[in-house]
Parts: sequence; C-alpha cells; structure tokens
Amino acid sequence: MFTMASLLLPDHQVRAGTHSLWHCEPGNDHPSRACPQSAPSRIRADIDYSLPSCITEMAPDRLTHEERMALRRSSPIEIEADRVIIERDKKSVLHGNVSMKRADQSLRANDIAYDKPIGQVDADGEVVYQDSDIRVTARWAHLDFNRDEKTFTETAFSTRAPYSRGSATQIRAGERISLDDVRGYTTCPPERTIWQLEAEELTLDDTTGRGEGKNVKVEFLDIPILYTPYINFPIDDRRQTGLLTPRFSHSDSRGAEILMPIYWNIAPHHDATFRPRYMSERGLQLGAEYRYLNQNNYGQASLEYLSGDDKHIGPGDSTRWAVHYQHNGVIAGSWLLDTRIHRVSDSRYFEDLGSGPALTGRRHLESRVALGHYADNWSIYAMLQDYQTIDTNIAADGHPYERMPHIRLDAWTDPFADNVVAAIHAEYTDFDKDNAVTGQRADIYPSVTYHYEKPGYYIRPRFGIRHTTYSLNNQGARPSSPDRSVPILSIDSGLFYHRSTELSGKSMRQTLEPRFYYLKIPERRQAQIPIFDTGLFDYNSSTLFSENRFSGIDRIGDTEQVSVGITSRFVEQFGGAEKLAMTLGQIYYFSDRDVTLPNDSPDTDDSSPIIGEIRYRPYDRFLAGALLHWDPETGKTERTVYRMKYQPADNKIINLAYRHRMDYLRQTDVSFLWPLDRANRWRGIGRWNYSLKHNQTLDTFVGVEYEGCCWKTRLLARRWVNGVKDDLDTDVFFEVELKGLGSIGDDVSNFLQTGLPGYNHHNDEHDDRTHY
Repeated sequence: MFTMASLLLPDHQVRAGTHSLWHCEPGNDHPSRACPQSAPSRIRADIDYSLPSCITEMAPDRLTHEERMALRRSSPIEIEADRVIIERDKKSVLHGNVSMKRADQSLRANDIAYDKPIGQVDADGEVVYQDSDIRVTARWAHLDFNRDEKTFTETAFSTRAPYSRGSATQIRAGERISLDDVRGYTTCPPERTIWQLEAEELTLDDTTGRGEGKNVKVEFLDIPILYTPYINFPIDDRRQTGLLTPRFSHSDSRGAEILMPIYWNIAPHHDATFRPRYMSERGLQLGAEYRYLNQNNYGQASLEYLSGDDKHIGPGDSTRWAVHYQHNGVIAGSWLLDTRIHRVSDSRYFEDLGSGPALTGRRHLESRVALGHYADNWSIYAMLQDYQTIDTNIAADGHPYERMPHIRLDAWTDPFADNVVAAIHAEYTDFDKDNAVTGQRADIYPSVTYHYEKPGYYIRPRFGIRHTTYSLNNQGARPSSPDRSVPILSIDSGLFYHRSTELSGKSMRQTLEPRFYYLKIPERRQAQIPIFDTGLFDYNSSTLFSENRFSGIDRIGDTEQVSVGITSRFVEQFGGAEKLAMTLGQIYYFSDRDVTLPNDSPDTDDSSPIIGEIRYRPYDRFLAGALLHWDPETGKTERTVYRMKYQPADNKIINLAYRHRMDYLRQTDVSFLWPLDRANRWRGIGRWNYSLKHNQTLDTFVGVEYEGCCWKTRLLARRWVNGVKDDLDTDVFFEVELKGLGSIGDDVSNFLQTGLPGYNHHNDEHDDRTHY
C-alpha cells in the first residue's frame, strides 16, 4: 500500500497540500494535449419569489443526451482530497473533503473508493452529486463513469429544467431517473410546498419527456385530493399517449359536466384525441378528433355523437351529432387543395351543446372543396361550396346559394410598352337553392393598366370592360338569359412626403400621404338580374377606394366619383415604431347612383360620410384609437368607435371600447386583468359587453385567478346571450393547475383570449384594429 504523497504515476499529477488526480481516457498520451481543459459551468438553481415562476435557472446551452455523453467521455476526471491511498489493485481510496469533477458532473463525499480500470466509484458520508439534470444529497452512492449510471440511497433531490424536488429511499439515474419510496415530490420551492406527490415508484424519463408513478397519492394544501395505482404525466412539452387533464364545468343548458380526454400519439405526424363528455342534463356524448401533418398536407377530422339527448326540444329525434373535416395540402407538385366539411344534426346543436361565443354565435356552416394553382402570370381556382343554415330566424329566401361549381381564372402580362400591364379576369358559377331562382353566371373582365411611378408620387390609370351573362331557371316572366356589359375607367394616384420632426420630445419622421381616386362607370339596367351572392360593402377606409360598392358581380354600381384621402403618420426615427396615425377620407359624387339592390332606393347624395381614424400609441403599452363616420348632408354621426388598451405589464390589462352604429348598434365593452395584491399573485378578471340599444348585457364574466410558484387557479362565472333566440346561459368555471403535473377543472383560456384582448398576446401589434 502506498501513500499518494510520495508517488507520482505517469498519468497522475500531485499538488502540494490538497492532492489532485487528473484522469484521461486510455490511449491519451498527455492530459494537456488529449483532454479538454475546461467544462461548461454547472446549472445553479436559485429561489426568486416573483412571478410567474419562483425558480430561476442559470444554465449553459442545452445539450442533447448524446452531446453530453460525448463531452463527458472526452473530459478529464479531476479529484481532490485530504488524503489519497492507492491500493495494489490500482483502486484509489480517498478520505476527507473528497471532490470529483468531470465535465458537468461533480461529486463530493467524506470517503470515496475509485476503481479506475472499470471507471466505478463508491461514495459514503454526506454525498452531494450534481450535473446538468439533477442534484442529489445522499448517505451512499455508486457511480459508473463508463456507463454514466448512478445509484443513491437515502436521498433528497432536485431536478432542473424543469425544476422539481423531493426525497426517496433510492435513486437510479442513467438515461432515465427511477426513484423508490418517493416522498414530497413537487415543483414548489423549498419551504413553500403547496402540493406534493408520494409514490411507491416514480420514473422520470428525459428521453420520452414523461413521468410514471405507481401507488401515487397527491396532496394539495396537506389535503389528499387524488389516489391512483398508476399515473403517467408530462415533464416537458412533448406529445405522449395517455389520459389528459379532466375538465369540469356547469351551465344552465347542460348542467354539471365532465370531459375526460384521452390522447393517442399515433406517430410524429399523426395523433388522435377521444373526448367522452358527460352532461347531467343531457347524457353521455362521445367525441373524437384525428389530426395529421406532413410536408405537403395537414388536416383534422372530428366527430361528436350524443344518443338520446335527455333535454332535447325541437323537431327530429333526440340523437345529436356534429361532423367536421378540414384538409389543406399540395397535390401534383403545385396545386393547392382546400377541403372543409361541417355539418350538425339540428339547428340548436351549438346553442344546446356548444360552450363559447365562437360556436353559439354561428349562423351558417360552410362545406367546400377547392383546388387552386398559382403561376407567374396566371392562376386558376375551382370550388364546390355548400352551406347549412342553423339560424332558424333566417327565412328560406335568405339562405346562401350553393355554388356547384365556382371557377375563376386570372391572367396578366409582364409590363410592356413603357409599364403597361394587360390582365383578364374570368369566372363561371352554377348557383342552386330550393324554391328560388337558380342558374349559371359567366363573367369576363379584360383590363389594361398603365403604371407611372416616380419618387414621391404615382399615377395608375386603368380601363376595362366587364361582361356578364346568365342562364336562369324559375325566373317567371323575367328573361331567362339576361346579360350586361359595362366599361370601367379608374385613375388611382397618390403622393408621399416626409420630414423630420418631434413628438413628445422624441425624434420622428412624419409622413403626408394624400391619395386621389377617380372612378367612372355608366349606368346599366340590372333589375332583371337576380341576387346570388351580392351585397352592399360596409363603408370604411378600405372601400373608400374600391371599384365596386357591391360585394359581388350581380350588381355593378354606376357612378362618377372622386375619392380623396389623406394619411399622416409619426414614426420613430430609430426603431420604426408608429406612434401616431391619422386618416381622413371622403367620396365626392358627380351623379346619382341608380343601381341598387332590390327594395333599395337610389342614392342621390353629393358626397359620402367623412371617414376619420386616429391611432395613438404614446407608450409601448398604451393604445388609444377612434373611428368616426360623419354625414355632412344630415349632420349626423353614422358610426363611432372609441377604443383604449392599457397594458403596463403582462398581468395588467384594461380594455375600454364604445361602438355605435346609427339605428341598430350601441354597445360598451369593458374588460380587465389586474393584480389584487402587491405580490401580483391574486388577479381580478372581468368583462362586461352591454347593449345600450336593447338595455341588455350580451356577455359578462367576472372572476379571480391566483398564480403561485408551483400552482395556479381560476374561478369565473359567465353569463351570456346564447344563440339566435337570445336565451341567457350561465357557466361557472373552476380550474386548478399543479405546475409540472397537470390541471383539474375547465379550460377557460379560449374565451378569455376572445373576451379579453391581450390576455395571451401581450402587447400584440396585430390587434390594433380588431375593434374597428
């Protein structure tokens, strides 16, 4: 037996005082040349009692398991100890403040026996081990450096990324971590244990991203809330087959309900979810959804089926169902396929069984199959389209037409003869509907545009002739083959000026963008033409410069007019953020507009209402806007929208809006998310959407949410107008999320995103015009 202080072996190095041992893999001649001299810094987990998480991590770049293993195999083992003894079988025995380090791994203990030839270590007494994934304190440990396997007994542990902690009688760690007799497993920080899990066995598999437990008990605030002989739960965001979080809720229409989703991860690009849903007032509903995604296609198919609705009132039997299928993809290399099929068993399906404004407010369900191809100078689009009308207040003559088929062709030339572009638009549609005029419509529209553009201004005159023919059925005494040809002349022009200036003491670039649009279309009598898919466009800043005031081609509006608009923007010189934008616009008419929809009167006004819009963002988290339509002929305001969004922090949101439309709409809309305490843990949530015209609340909810370090809960009550019959429905939502384990209750995030702008999209620039 030799003492290390008097012996220097060829591949070892001794430092005076504390002894140091460097080890490289066999075959390396010299540590300084063959082994890396530095390893990435180890993760340090600190406690930070702020939201949203109480655990903050300082970590090196995340490595894959294979990259980490390669780094460990190529790194030296550094050993420090008060006393080192090397036995005859080359086993090193180290005593007193022993420390071993390799790459991201470190081991400390009172005593360590290191068997260098086989790369194994036995550590005893106050053992502390840590690497990029876990930190363990134990009474005894065994490490196999060659296989990268570890065993610990009588342990306390904490994992990183994500953080968790607990204790176990034994831990075995390799590619996955297995724990026996687990106590106090939680993602809560020390001394703040809100929830904890106990298990006979627990396995955390980093390669699959899942945890498994046997004979598991979960306690919340020291109260047992769950026992299961087996549990499978996620430890990261990867998809895994298993039982998803149950959802509980209550409503007037459905009673108490529980949704128990089951997820099936079929393959990386295919999955399915089964959704059995029990409603105390209606019975058991079965649901399933299948999704797929690959390089050229994506889509989903879903089915809901309820046999024998206990509360169904209305025509037909009590079997309720809904089918939805959607597919988008590329076929034959460059053709785009768009398919959507949506059908329900009856018109009250969403009113009775839906659970949100996006569903209960539907009027028509669209089904279509469309195929399109887009090339450099032409495109073609073909579609079969049908609707199911589920709003019983809509009369039969108000149902939309089927389009079987609709075919559209567009072609255009490259610029020629000094920036001239020729184009042609053509389409054919076959319209069908019960007890109505049906038939085919063909339309062709050749045009020529001259593009004259210089720095600071542009002029684009355009001339075309639009010819439309019909072949109709059920026209009665009216002609069955009406047609219409109309020439269209337009001149679009604009200027662009800018200058440097200041706004609120900041350097800005101010733009001045006037635009002038002249349009002349002679009158053509069109009363003999039926209305298939045409309506009057909503008048706004987009339609101010539109060629046709009608949304379809069953009517081509006659006019001679000039549209005038001017926009000025204040944009930051550095960064390009828009701080202020103002727009004014109006149309001046030189003749009456005699072409109308049925039962409408000709428009004889000399000018349109004046459109005014303003958006002001003095700070990144504050937006104010207003829209105004004022009619100078009558001196009345036809439309008004005022909007303010204040979001000084992610968890502080106030939205205010007022919307007014003459004769049929006057609403206020207030929503908020705001902390209720200084720690920003309790937050109030609410919305009140009120119709001043009808003196009725359209949608309101109020509640609270609490977010702690390792858990989160929401409690909300909601009352809203459900469906077309203006019935009021009430829902109560309760959700508890145990971070790192799962959640129990009802998922309320969907309608919070709709009813509370900014809830999930903090400081989102794209929602600036959502209320306009």
